[in-house]
Amino acid sequence: VVEVELFGQVPGSITRRGCERPGLAELADGGTLVIEEIGELTPEAQVRLVRLLQERMACRVGSDAPRRLDIRVIATTSQDPAYLCRQGSLRDDLLFRLDVLSLHLPALKDHIEDLPEIASGILLHIARRRGCVAPELTPDALETLCRYDWPGNMRELEGVLDRALAL
Repeated sequence: VVEVELFGQVPGSITRRGCERPGLAELADGGTLVIEEIGELTPEAQVRLVRLLQERMACRVGSDAPRRLDIRVIATTSQDPAYLCRQGSLRDDLLFRLDVLSLHLPALKDHIEDLPEIASGILLHIARRRGCVAPELTPDALETLCRYDWPGNMRELEGVLDRALAL
């Protein structure tokens, strides 16, 4: 349940045996909470998020005791937020509170000329994580990568490079 992940729970809130645990919002206290694909949150989670952004307070699922939280929220979506509001999958009042600063990041396919540098950086990161030396991409490999449309954007590129390095 996304609400439990974001806001935590008290014992017995979902099942009789549930344990008490903080949610990601509480764990982010004093820092930043990143929520991906904001339009996919349940209406209930969006209501709780509005309260968090408006009052800087949140309750764990099953509790009436609000906790004061000092967090910054970064929300992402791959769709136009105004369209999500018109469609009814994103609350207007949530968008108003989130829309302090909007950044439009172009899809990878829209700046494919940057792919060689991006891919090299990703390979370096993966290689460091694995404790090995990052290979250099061949011209043929770069040409193949640049011809692809990348519907999954950077995550897809990272997955492809991770798999290639593993093999």
